[in-house]
Amino acid sequence: IGKALSEIYRVLKPGGYFYSSTVGENHMIEIRDIMVKFKSETMDIRSSDITSRFKLENGVEKLEKLFDNIEMKRYKDNLIVTEATPIIDYIFSMPGNVRQSFNKERLYELTKYLEERIATEGGIYITKDTGFFKGQRGL
Repeated sequence: IGKALSEIYRVLKPGGYFYSSTVGENHMIEIRDIMVKFKSETMDIRSSDITSRFKLENGVEKLEKLFDNIEMKRYKDNLIVTEATPIIDYIFSMPGNVRQSFNKERLYELTKYLEERIATEGGIYITKDTGFFKGQRGL
């Protein structure tokens, strides 16, 4: 991250602005909870490990080494998912070849679990914790 930011700083003209979007610690935490509940040898949370290197909670610290006038803006939003299939599709799209660890029985268990939660709760609430940073290269 530091090397990439240094290179961006180097090529940015003096007074120019740097923008970057990222996620926060709680982004889609409910999906991670579902993944933990249905864990397997291939189901992991590597994508959250990747984003943890530059997230809303630590971005200012990384940017202030190079940029001035740093601003962070959080985008307030969430999802309420009322169908199981989009959640399953999203989980299966994550790193780790998750789909391969689900036979018909396990897929049925996951689908049943999600459908029961949706029926009971009216949908599954998914936290979206996203935002962006703006910084300026000094003159």
